[in-house]
Amino acid sequence: MASLLYGSGLRLAECLTLRIKDIDFELGGIVVRSGKGDNDQSTLWPHVLIPSLKRQIEKTKIKLEENQSVAGFSGASIPEALERKYPYAPMELNWQYFFISKDLALDPRSGKLKQHHHHESFLQ
Repeated sequence: MASLLYGSGLRLAECLTLRIKDIDFELGGIVVRSGKGDNDQSTLWPHVLIPSLKRQIEKTKIKLEENQSVAGFSGASIPEALERKYPYAPMELNWQYFFISKDLALDPRSGKLKQHHHHESFLQ
């Protein structure tokens, strides 16, 4: 996480809320959604991080598969409008946070058991 912050110039909150779909391995870029000023931006990351980033995706995939066996698990937390439009999106790998938290938590908006990203204090 620290290498990605340093190598790509991301802010901590931007890094924590990255989703797997936001990372483009072909172009070596990252799409930062709702960044500073609530604008979408794109940035580059060092290619030396490719193995680490792919390992992190595998860890997320394994964690998602484990969580699917938990009763009441509803996938990643995504905006309500998107969840209504694409009801299966929260369970797809691309919509998972890149740096997921260790534990599941109840989503305060919906009351469903969701997978969230790490808290800021994790890296600080």
